[in-house]
Amino acid sequence: MALEFTDKIRRLPTYPTAGGYALGEEYAMLASNEAPFGLLPGVEEATHRALLNVNRYPDPSNMRLRRALAARYDFPPERIAIGSGSCDILLSAAEALLEPGAELIYAWPSFSVYPHMAAATGARAIRVALDENDTHDLDAMRAEITVATRLVIVCNPNNPTSTALPLAAIREALAS
Repeated sequence: MALEFTDKIRRLPTYPTAGGYALGEEYAMLASNEAPFGLLPGVEEATHRALLNVNRYPDPSNMRLRRALAARYDFPPERIAIGSGSCDILLSAAEALLEPGAELIYAWPSFSVYPHMAAATGARAIRVALDENDTHDLDAMRAEITVATRLVIVCNPNNPTSTALPLAAIREALAS
């Protein structure tokens, strides 16, 4: 018997696998946030301390971490999202904000999960080309915003080009 998947699963593009996975352990995949130098000081000790509580469920609200981040950045803890990496947070945002008829705007090429967000939700993906310097063209992105726009993503620094916009330019674009 064949397993039937929903249309939203059929719409998902194949996630690109980095060729580096076949290189072996002697290579660190920096694009996957691997560190080439082994554990940083204190990480091994912190890991051993954490092992003492693996018999307990973690706090699903991540309140201790959210409070610490809130205190450090002077931001309300209820406005902080915690996830297992950026894909987890981005896909959760897509699930909450996007649906058929909604629009998602992002620069392209950029982080490969963005097409998945649109495909999984049935939203319309609007790709805006990078400018001649391979950075986000914020004016072109702003020109694509309509009443159907639910989410605009600025990847900064951009992945995979690693170009970055000054935060002042992003603030200015948000203010406009």
